[in-house]
Amino acid sequence: MRKTIWRNAMVAISTLTIGLGVAAADSVVITNTGPGSNNQGSTNNNATINHTNNNSIGLGNNNSQGASSGSANVSGNTNGGSASSGSASNSNGTTNTVGVTNGNGGFSGFGSGSGNVTIGTTGPGSNNQGSVNNNGTFNSTNNNNIGVTNNNSQGASSGSANVSGNTNGGSASTGSAGNANNTNNNVNVNNSASAFTGAVPSGGSVNIGTTGPGSNNQGSVNNNTNVNQTNNNNIGVSNSNTQGASSGNANVSGNTNGGSASSGSASNSNSTNNSVTVTN
Repeated sequence: MRKTIWRNAMVAISTLTIGLGVAAADSVVITNTGPGSNNQGSTNNNATINHTNNNSIGLGNNNSQGASSGSANVSGNTNGGSASSGSASNSNGTTNTVGVTNGNGGFSGFGSGSGNVTIGTTGPGSNNQGSVNNNGTFNSTNNNNIGVTNNNSQGASSGSANVSGNTNGGSASTGSAGNANNTNNNVNVNNSASAFTGAVPSGGSVNIGTTGPGSNNQGSVNNNTNVNQTNNNNIGVSNSNTQGASSGNANVSGNTNGGSASSGSASNSNSTNNSVTVTN
């Protein structure tokens, strides 16, 4: 009896890049105000990009096999022939391939993010304040949870061969018993670390023109960029292999003329290859 099982599993996840660009250009113009005036102009540009990849992959392969050949018996004959039992074998092959690619390097940035504040002619004792604030925040998170489990249990036994109680007995031979297992696991995770490749908020201007005596003039330009890249990779690969092989008993006894007795071979073979590559 021979059993052969092949399992092939392939999982591929690819996340497209982000092709966004955020640009803002605002202008505030204040001019020709009277004495003692309170003039305030401001532009605020805020952009927030949140990018999250959640990949959960589980592969489980369970293989249980049993093979046995029947017994062969020659007894109580004047002229007994040979007795031989058949071979018993198991074979298992498993291939697992997991590929995860999260690419978000295509984000084109926040653009110039410029703002312009212009305060022109104002009267004496004026309070003139102009500000430009450009804020850009990019958050990228990759969560990869991958588990691969392979369990293989095999048992093979050949039957017994018996030649006994014959005047002329033949030979007795048992078949071979063998197990073979081959497992290949390949896990590849590629998360682009260069999640932000575009322009950062920049530029902006504050122009305060002719103001009167005793005026309070203040101008400010603030450009802020926050880039956060987080990669969380949890990968588990587990392989369990249990094999048992035994050849049967060969018996030649109680015969006037007995032949030879030989038992078959018993063998186990296991090959496991695990490859895990993580690139962040």
